[in-house]
Amino acid sequence: VPMYVGLKKFFIRRYREQIPNQIDREQKMDIRKWLWAELMKCMDMKLKLAWCAAQHPKFYRGQSIVDMCQKGFKETVSDIEHAKPHAPSLLPHEHVPEYIRDPRELIDFTLMKFEDLHDGEEEPWWESCDPIVEGEKRLMFDHSIFYDHTSEKFQERSHNNDLIPPGGYYTSRGYQLHPDDKVGKKRYMLLKPDASETPFTVDVCMRHIHTLMRYTDYFKLNVPFSTLELPRKFQWNIVLGDKGKTEWYMYGVDRLLVLGSIIALSMSNSGLVTCSVFLSMKTFLFLCAWASKYETFDEEEHEEESPEVDYIRVSTPECPEGGFMDMDDEVFMRWMKTKTGGDKG
Repeated sequence: VPMYVGLKKFFIRRYREQIPNQIDREQKMDIRKWLWAELMKCMDMKLKLAWCAAQHPKFYRGQSIVDMCQKGFKETVSDIEHAKPHAPSLLPHEHVPEYIRDPRELIDFTLMKFEDLHDGEEEPWWESCDPIVEGEKRLMFDHSIFYDHTSEKFQERSHNNDLIPPGGYYTSRGYQLHPDDKVGKKRYMLLKPDASETPFTVDVCMRHIHTLMRYTDYFKLNVPFSTLELPRKFQWNIVLGDKGKTEWYMYGVDRLLVLGSIIALSMSNSGLVTCSVFLSMKTFLFLCAWASKYETFDEEEHEEESPEVDYIRVSTPECPEGGFMDMDDEVFMRWMKTKTGGDKG
């Protein structure tokens, strides 16, 4: 049909912001299903918060699941934040007027229990507030170890890494030598007067680290993978990233023999001598590369044939006095089933 495509685009642009006068029954059902699914997420979160708060022995008042469901979300959170201990559940010394109570005791306990419901790598609040993009990793600053160089945790890290300053992280000269180097990014949504949101990104540089460590708590940052590697190490990974353990030194041998070949070609010797030296160097390089490749392949094959197995050491009446039995995880599970009479173990 002549001009059909043009007319179709015209009518689509003309009526794209309008909706039909009546909505189909099937579409209404889909909308109701979607609303129900979204409301169930809020209900599930509310019940989890109320259940976590009810685990505290001081604040438990015998509320049932029905009572938790009938309360609104705002009322539930408000009750948790401003809850007072149940008098019969207090210890004798807590009835004394001089006893100082933490007003955030229940809310802190509830959030701690709520956090335990999620695995470490599946916590939704890490992704929703400041989402990461491809090639980034979400990190949280360790404020407790930044200024404390006497802690056991810092001593263990410095023992395994010679690049850590012995006086503490805050004594590093990198903050003064590279103040404008970007470390990571923070993304925010700015609410404008017309109720619309505008995303914007703030770059965090090396000169900001001391201020953030001193005046913030649990600061989180989106860090690109490239900044997690040391500059020299990142460059070497480009060359040695896919090499085996016995092939790492071959890069130096290769560069050395190439330099020797250039020197041999630049010398004023006869063509036969130069060709012989050049050919012998390349032959030696080929044999070394082949040998290291073969050794690496042999090591990888050996690791595949003998995988690491974790063993569990147990002491049972069947063992000799003072003796133990070492079992791997599969044998241990079968042994537990025989002792407990099923999957109870």
